[in-house]
Amino acid sequence: MRKFSKKIKTLAVAGSLAVSVLGGAVATAPAANAAVQGHCDNGATRSWPGGYMVMPATSYEGSVLCWMDYGSTGLGVWYLQRDLKQCYGANIAVDEVFGSATRAALIAAQKKEGITADGLYGEQSAMYLKHQLVIDGKIAGCGSRR
Repeated sequence: MRKFSKKIKTLAVAGSLAVSVLGGAVATAPAANAAVQGHCDNGATRSWPGGYMVMPATSYEGSVLCWMDYGSTGLGVWYLQRDLKQCYGANIAVDEVFGSATRAALIAAQKKEGITADGLYGEQSAMYLKHQLVIDGKIAGCGSRR
């Protein structure tokens, strides 16, 4: 009986320790891109007199503070791929599928802009990466939101 209660105590202590360690890790984990509004599944136009740029955005309220990563699909990915190809010279397909080539091209562009090069499109990428510019109805190069 004594061996049995000692095993239960040992298991209880080990279990409590595991729960407290895991609980602490979960409680202290930072929120990833807290300002991001949702998945980039569309594009949004940012205009000024005489020109505009279309960049990845959410369908919901057209927020450009959105995210994409490996496996994402849709128009947001299409705009990202178009911009990586045109503004950074990436040799990738513009096919609405965020695969390994898109991820590698995004990492290269993030490095070039001096931001976190993790292959994830989020708030930093939306702010610092270059997007296609249209001025007076003609493609006029690339620019960023900053």
